[in-house]
Amino acid sequence: MPIVLLAENDQEEAQVYIKSLQNVGFEIIHVTNAEGIERIVTEQKVDIIVSDTNLGNSYGDDICSELLRQGKLEVVLVIGMSTALDYGDYWVNIAHEFIHKRALNDFYDLGQIVLGLYKRFKQNPNILRYKENPLIDRFKPS
Repeated sequence: MPIVLLAENDQEEAQVYIKSLQNVGFEIIHVTNAEGIERIVTEQKVDIIVSDTNLGNSYGDDICSELLRQGKLEVVLVIGMSTALDYGDYWVNIAHEFIHKRALNDFYDLGQIVLGLYKRFKQNPNILRYKENPLIDRFKPS
């Protein structure tokens, strides 16, 4: 069972995302800050990181950038999220995809999106990091 490291500091949103990810078969590790991301990635293997950008007093994109620079995320699918669409710019060359949480909450199921992205990633784990703010339609599972 693939392991998803979910970094979300809003507990209400986290519970919705955890349930959605579990419903499609992922095992979930939930953290609420960048330090948690670093600790888990250092301690154990994860297959996917789904991280909010602003984690209160820390930033998901900053720690993922550092872990990527250290070579710790080479075979990990990284997905950035935020309610602010322009925060996608922070994830350029770090995440494989960026999800706008407002559209996600209103129209799409996170578990289904991540499952589709993970299937594609497993076929080509050297997938390029995204270069621009993608459209939400790119997140529909195939």
